[in-house]
Amino acid sequence: MSDVLEKWDSRMYPSLYTSALIEGIGLIDLPNGAVCEIGVGSGVCLLRLAQIGYDKLYGSDINIENLMATRELFKVYAPNVALELLQGDLWQAFDQHQCFAVVIANLPHFPGEAPNLDRPVGWQGGQGRDLMDRFLRGLTRHLNRDGVALITHHDLVGLKHTEQLLDEIGLQAEAIKRWTVFESPARMASVNPLSLIDACPTINHIGPYCFVESRVLKLTHKVFSQAA
Repeated sequence: MSDVLEKWDSRMYPSLYTSALIEGIGLIDLPNGAVCEIGVGSGVCLLRLAQIGYDKLYGSDINIENLMATRELFKVYAPNVALELLQGDLWQAFDQHQCFAVVIANLPHFPGEAPNLDRPVGWQGGQGRDLMDRFLRGLTRHLNRDGVALITHHDLVGLKHTEQLLDEIGLQAEAIKRWTVFESPARMASVNPLSLIDACPTINHIGPYCFVESRVLKLTHKVFSQAA
């Protein structure tokens, strides 16, 4: 194990959000079939799915180093699992008709760009709503009709906006895990637009300290009843 970890920068170690997504994978029943992770990062979430029996795994990432780290992880810990990794921005790497039973994503969607030396540059957020919206609009095309997606979601990016967009594109959300995170003054000062702070219902200011809720969302297609 140490050989794999030492090969990659410690900044790629799993974060609180990665840990929450892994926990979310174990909280619900997931359908059988092909699995996809958008933004594989270190590869640990895909590896968790391989450990619980999924053997047809796909992933994409805009950063070639993340794809290399994921391949190395599977080479050592899941060498017999069918794994296809593609470089590209979100869904760009996949055929527009390719669908999956399970989709997972832990996107760097914090709406600000405060420097963090503990994380790779591409993992620090900044694109906020744009990244989340593009992911969700692609998800509706790539998720099987009975499929399930699990994503991490920071409330500062606008939970109400996410729910409204999901409603427009025929998806629905259920929070299966929630937690509170401390946001440093530097990160809060970088939030853009600042109106996101005022519109966030779960923000809590305690003296000079700021806390905000995050969650793991389970996303599925809406089920529309048919008239008799």
